[in-house]
Amino acid sequence: MKRFFQMATLGAAALMTNLGTNLGLNMGLNLAQAQAPSTQQAAPTTTTQNAVTPGHDHVADATKGQTASGTNKDDATHAAAVMQPRNNSKAKGEVKFDETPEGLKVTYKLQGLKPNANLGFHIHDFGDCSSKDAKSAGSHYAEIAPTGGTAADSPAKHAGDLPQVKTDSKGMAEGSFVAQQLSIDNEYPIAGRAIIVHGGPDDPSKKAPARIACGEIKIKAPAASASM
Repeated sequence: MKRFFQMATLGAAALMTNLGTNLGLNMGLNLAQAQAPSTQQAAPTTTTQNAVTPGHDHVADATKGQTASGTNKDDATHAAAVMQPRNNSKAKGEVKFDETPEGLKVTYKLQGLKPNANLGFHIHDFGDCSSKDAKSAGSHYAEIAPTGGTAADSPAKHAGDLPQVKTDSKGMAEGSFVAQQLSIDNEYPIAGRAIIVHGGPDDPSKKAPARIACGEIKIKAPAASASM
């Protein structure tokens, strides 16, 4: 009986030893797992930026850099118009336009005009000289003031109102001037519009004289270099 109790005691001791060993191993494993750095990395965060849309301040001014035909030609420095007779006149000639530091230089050479006369000379809205009376070219170009016009039927002042041309005894006119208010293709652009010679002088108290010559203003490429 004594031996039985000895064996039972030894068995119980062995069982407790095994339980303690297993419990210690489990606790050690759990502690190691808790202390070990995680091998799983968080996915990188991606931030999407919306494209910046320019505001109203970035919208180009419609009067700058846009010709009458709606095309942008920011580097144009030369233009010209070949004058065609209208209203049964014999007027003809050429008008040249050149950008200069002082402004737009206008050079004209005309013939077939009334001798010894001052004649109205204007830029008109549209580069259309197709009608016999040149009224297809529209009105004077670009009103800039409500008064100060050149005729009773054009009382407002326009950017396209130019100095009158003066003819000699042979009905010819040749000269040049600078129009600071105009440009070929920037502010108050003239490219694609028309230039008109009237059959009489500017007179704010009377209706505008007939349009006797009309030419479409076209951008002209610079002359090629002689070294080319």
